[in-house]
Amino acid sequence: MNFRILLFFLVLLLNSFFGAVLMAVPGAERIFRFAVFACDGIMIGMAVTVVWRSRVFSGVRYLVLFLFVSTLTFFLNVQSVGIATHLNGLRQPLFLLTTLIVLYDISQSSRWEVFERIFNAFLIVFALLQIPLSLYQFLIWGAGDYVGGTYGYTGGSGFLTQLAFLISFYFIARSSWLDDPDSVRIRSVLLYSLLLLPCTVNETKISFIYLAVFIVLLTMSRGKILKSIPIVAFGVALILLLNYYYGKTVGDPQNVFDERFLERYLVYDSRENVDVPRFQKMVLMFRVMRGDIFQMLFGLGYGVFAGENILGTSSFGRSLWYFQGTRIQLNTVWIQGGFLAVLVLLPISFWFLRRRSILTSGNMRRFHTFLAMLLASAWTYNEALYSRPFAMISGFMIIWIGLGGMDRRAHEKASEPAPAALQAAMEVGVR
Repeated sequence: MNFRILLFFLVLLLNSFFGAVLMAVPGAERIFRFAVFACDGIMIGMAVTVVWRSRVFSGVRYLVLFLFVSTLTFFLNVQSVGIATHLNGLRQPLFLLTTLIVLYDISQSSRWEVFERIFNAFLIVFALLQIPLSLYQFLIWGAGDYVGGTYGYTGGSGFLTQLAFLISFYFIARSSWLDDPDSVRIRSVLLYSLLLLPCTVNETKISFIYLAVFIVLLTMSRGKILKSIPIVAFGVALILLLNYYYGKTVGDPQNVFDERFLERYLVYDSRENVDVPRFQKMVLMFRVMRGDIFQMLFGLGYGVFAGENILGTSSFGRSLWYFQGTRIQLNTVWIQGGFLAVLVLLPISFWFLRRRSILTSGNMRRFHTFLAMLLASAWTYNEALYSRPFAMISGFMIIWIGLGGMDRRAHEKASEPAPAALQAAMEVGVR
């Protein structure tokens, strides 16, 4: 188990920081591509060993179902997608599925608490590094996609924003729980909200939505309204800060919610001939499929997009220039593997939802809700779940909260058998 944990963190570290390394050593890109390829193989290999000896986690069934559906996708598109391209194109969805399987397996072992402590230390280092890197990128290139922190300048600004909010809320909920399971601690909010600093300079418009949900969930408390007043005041200050810096670095924040701007940004922009708006790509996908029931169900084949692949795209994919650039998760999964692939990957990414009943504290329920909101936005905003650092970090939190979060620890302590001496004394007292 120790060796498997070591391998997991090796994969996590390489995927999390190679973008920043490439900023300093751009000539190493080819080496890193092969390293990422090897990391994918490591995760798949570890998942295979889990499946071989244990099939408890429902993710195993989803993996088998996905492999079956993707095989049908290959045979339906064999004329345009070669076997090597197909297998290479499977890397991203398989990385997500196998990460969840490996994490669940570790969570059932005696090493989970050690793993959890190491992962928390990694999250702190990861989140803190984003601040100086983002500021440096902002000073060099200005606000925009180049402000990606450890993602480098490869368009990871949206992923960075999502992870900053996720990690910040995770630590606020976790540390507040230690003080009071049901109410939010203002000191935790003040401290961990500093991790959101990169969101003020990277131009991601969705930050306004995340921040609004962030504040609302933190101020929802069971009968402790007075304790929420400082958090509300701090939240207003955060909104004003984000509004100020966005106005200084990008443009008038009021335009973000302007009807014409949203239509042009999400649906259609007649001036755009490079990066077609993300929701317009969904419309174009249906036009390409032309109502073909098999393409709707099974997609156009894996390997349509190059992405981080090292073997190129399918012959059909090379003609789909208008699908390059920013895509939403729903679009990427559907066009490659069809609606059936969506039906497989969507439920497993929200596996934790059906386990809400085991959460007994207000803080764990808050985090549960925030995680659900953020993953829902990932499916409709970008393809974050195909980003390997995002898949591993959010995957850890999916498993962690799905098993009870901090409430699981309290439940396990409550159910521990009493020491022999204490138990004997209790029996004497009863007599």
